[in-house]
Amino acid sequence: MRNLQPFYKLFFTGIASVLLLVSCGEQPTEKPISGGADAEILNLQDSTIRLYSDVLPLDYIKGKQPDVDASIDVDSNGIFIYPYVFPEGFYYLEWDGNRVKYFIQEGKRLSIDFDAKKPTNKPDFSGKLKYESRYLFDKHIVLAKFESNLPFHYSLSETEFLDVLNLLRSKLDKMLVLYITNRPIGSEYFMKQESLSNLFYMASIIEKYKLKHEGSVSDTLTQITNGLNLNDTNTIENTEFFNFLTARIWTLSGKPNTEKAIYNQLHLVDSVLVLDSYKNYVLFKTTREVAKWENSASRTAIIDTLLYTITDIEVKRFLNRKIYNDTLTNTVTDSLNAIQ
Repeated sequence: MRNLQPFYKLFFTGIASVLLLVSCGEQPTEKPISGGADAEILNLQDSTIRLYSDVLPLDYIKGKQPDVDASIDVDSNGIFIYPYVFPEGFYYLEWDGNRVKYFIQEGKRLSIDFDAKKPTNKPDFSGKLKYESRYLFDKHIVLAKFESNLPFHYSLSETEFLDVLNLLRSKLDKMLVLYITNRPIGSEYFMKQESLSNLFYMASIIEKYKLKHEGSVSDTLTQITNGLNLNDTNTIENTEFFNFLTARIWTLSGKPNTEKAIYNQLHLVDSVLVLDSYKNYVLFKTTREVAKWENSASRTAIIDTLLYTITDIEVKRFLNRKIYNDTLTNTVTDSLNAIQ
């Protein structure tokens, strides 16, 4: 097998270059202007669209809802103007069953014109968030295409898989560098989070490949993500980090589909992770998987153990509601299958 070390060097060298550009970016010098959002949307089926803020990972496991969640009425010409003071952060725009991620800063307007029947065509962006919007839309299209072929990618040999992943990494790095070049006075928070997201998205895909090929991957592939810090507090607001963290723990302990893997994971989480909030996140995800098991005394005992180990009462309460809904859904499905 070809030596995979060059991928390791390219992977982290590319990310390091992007992070260096981020750290060298100038601080914003523009004075705040009237913010909010506006759009002209052609061929919209539903006259109401939704614009809501992203929920951070450690808030999600507590059952928290978006801080901003607006239902916006669009007029007969497909136009809306929504004068709202949006806190800086990532938001989702939903319409007619589609969803795209955007970034908004306080005092800056998100302005979009697009055709609702052509969700893969890049909208026309204007205003002071146009560069962020273009970058995020381009990234959305690239990742959607990549993820539509994930089963095929996971079926490839290690060398073929890493070739595909290296190509994706190169595309993401170039897009982010181009954004930073065009927008050197952009949001430091945006640039930091996007750099982290690209890094941990790639790392997460590698871990998931290992899970798919459990017990048959090379030592070289195993080592690629070993240098990443599982207790890094700089990543505390980054969803892709927590996706990676969960996949990494599952890779080390085994898929959460057997009692042995669960107890391996409990030991591993306690010995490897320092922050209780990070432990709670992984255990939340694992408990959700165990809740899908067939109802049995073993399932109940494991869920009780996981809930006991989780330290945050809000996470426990939300999990209890989720488990109840999972059990109810599974019961209904079993009943329907029996009828059929």
